[in-house]
Amino acid sequence: MKLPAGEDEFDNKDFVKYAKPIFDTDRSETNRVGAMVANLVRTSALINHHNREQKTINLPNDGTKEAFIAEPQDLANVLCARDTLMATTHQLDRKKKAICVAIEETGGPENKASINDIQEHLRKSNASFVKRHQIVQMLSDLIQNYLVEKHEGAGSSGANLYEFNGWQALGKFQIDDDFKDFFEGCVDPITGDDFVDTARRINDELEPTASDFMGEDEVDTSQSQEGQVTIDASGGKFSDVSLEPHEEAIRAALEDNLDGEMIDNMDEHEPGLKEMLGIVDIGGNPETASLDGTLFDPSHRVWQHGPDDWAETRSDVETKINKTMRKLTEQGIFRTDTLRKKGNTVVKMQVSVASKDDVQ
Repeated sequence: MKLPAGEDEFDNKDFVKYAKPIFDTDRSETNRVGAMVANLVRTSALINHHNREQKTINLPNDGTKEAFIAEPQDLANVLCARDTLMATTHQLDRKKKAICVAIEETGGPENKASINDIQEHLRKSNASFVKRHQIVQMLSDLIQNYLVEKHEGAGSSGANLYEFNGWQALGKFQIDDDFKDFFEGCVDPITGDDFVDTARRINDELEPTASDFMGEDEVDTSQSQEGQVTIDASGGKFSDVSLEPHEEAIRAALEDNLDGEMIDNMDEHEPGLKEMLGIVDIGGNPETASLDGTLFDPSHRVWQHGPDDWAETRSDVETKINKTMRKLTEQGIFRTDTLRKKGNTVVKMQVSVASKDDVQ
């Protein structure tokens, strides 16, 4: 069974290229499963061998052999089962997902929570495990897989805090024209949908949106029946706030793009990070934008101010942008005011961003 790896005889198709963003074999937390993912793709091709091309291929040190050639649909079959695969690639089973959600729900804008906070949330949600030693062990596994970061003594009375780095730390599909061409005609074997649409849905589930960066002290100025709106325009200088170069660049992009702006119809579409930072217009399609030279490009100058390996991939960069957004929200530099709700869902909000002079 042959997986094309960019060879001319297979039209330069490279299966690794399209799986790498989410199963990056260069990263220590996923390289142990590279062979497993490849074998699953081979299994799909073998099951469907009656519809697969058979060719004579040259194998290093093994002469020539007849082999079935895997097709993009075989890779799509495996990638559609990503949630299940994460139990192996990141040891992310149902219980560990519940811990990540507990941190999200109780951690405030900075996404940080203590073990007591996590344990209490799990009790309230009727989780089947609430014993402290289980939570400690699972947090250790999540730290090892780069989904959670431990902050020793950062909480009340010196308690350790655990920061969830966000679902985008898992890595996302890079849906560009090459991706679309490679998977043209492929379907989700479970839903029957176009595979590219499934890939978009998976990405959307991982992508933070505007409502994720609403501070705990966010002011609710929802419209009354008369439609009147009152905005809390309080502001001022920020003391004891220091921004790293990449944090200042993100603040500046937010100010240029969103300061004083109102975001409406959030029940229909919530802006993601690329819209918030002006890579595309609000409501625009991020797939149409080139990220080269933007803050989402690991080669951007702002990412040269850290350790050599701290922003090597777009996934690394998005994780750091997400963390910066949470810091700016916690510090009150990025602020939202609710203008209208439907039930508990924010439909319209106004954004304010502190200026560079106010921060520095």
